[in-house]
Amino acid sequence: MLAGLAVANGFVKLPNSNPAVEAVVKDVPGIDVDRVPAADTSSTASQIDVLIARIRSSPEDGPAYRDLGLAFIQWYRETADPILLDRAGRALEEARRRLGDDPLVVAGEGGLLLSRHDAKALEVGRKALTSNGRLVAAHGVVVDALVELGRYDEAIEAAERMTQASRGDLQFIDMMVPHHQSAVEMAKIAQQRADHPELRGLADEIIAAQEDEIGQMRAWRKSWFGSDDTPSMDAMPMLPGMAMEGHTMGDMVDMTVEIEKLKTAEPFDRAFIEAMIAHHTMAIAAGQLAQERAENADLKQLAGGIVTAQEGEITRMKAWLEDWY
Repeated sequence: MLAGLAVANGFVKLPNSNPAVEAVVKDVPGIDVDRVPAADTSSTASQIDVLIARIRSSPEDGPAYRDLGLAFIQWYRETADPILLDRAGRALEEARRRLGDDPLVVAGEGGLLLSRHDAKALEVGRKALTSNGRLVAAHGVVVDALVELGRYDEAIEAAERMTQASRGDLQFIDMMVPHHQSAVEMAKIAQQRADHPELRGLADEIIAAQEDEIGQMRAWRKSWFGSDDTPSMDAMPMLPGMAMEGHTMGDMVDMTVEIEKLKTAEPFDRAFIEAMIAHHTMAIAAGQLAQERAENADLKQLAGGIVTAQEGEITRMKAWLEDWY
């Protein structure tokens, strides 16, 4: 029903003007789909802008329909505008056509039922958990449905299970954001001090890629856990299960130490390469753990991208060490 989406007058519609399809998203307040999507995707409105842009570019993008439905539900919670539930339902219908019983689609359907105070929400939330027992959104539906039904003891137990399921994703974000921030600061020094243009180019790449990933992880943190506040660079927590030289699980690592050293290190290029190889090695270890443990598929994909990119950069830096020194 939503295939071939285009936009006019600030609303999503089919190029051939199908009124039934236009009803999916018309009259939704606050969406300006013609502006450039906001770089900060932490607010619900800007998330919706980005998702509509994705659907315009890829009309068969099932995850975009799914996430649009979830975003409409969230916006309803913020505004209490009932029209948003209708739009959420229609977006989730399109997601189901493309993704079938995707657990997050099912969880969204449960959230929609919950917003309508339908007791079937509990059954649907549990169905989503059957497919993915670590899905935070499904746990949330179950918890809220049990509260609405007055089954408070069960709700407390369900909330404890939700906390356990989501802990790994939060821990990864809280480590990787300050870790990335320190890489960006190291790269900024390289932009100024590196002798080799190849190294300055790598610094540019690191800054661009990791600033984007920082923004994405902080947006997810706010959306999933209610706050985008992360630990500072001088108190970066290690992930459970990580075993790096000199550090153990539960350690707080001061990532500013290498930054300060690089400000005066000589020869700079060699010092930077050696420091960044060690830095990347830590990120790869964390990314590999997240690939195994992450509950959220998007976070798992980001972790895989970090591993691939930084393994490639280590290969380049080792080759430069060999050639230059």
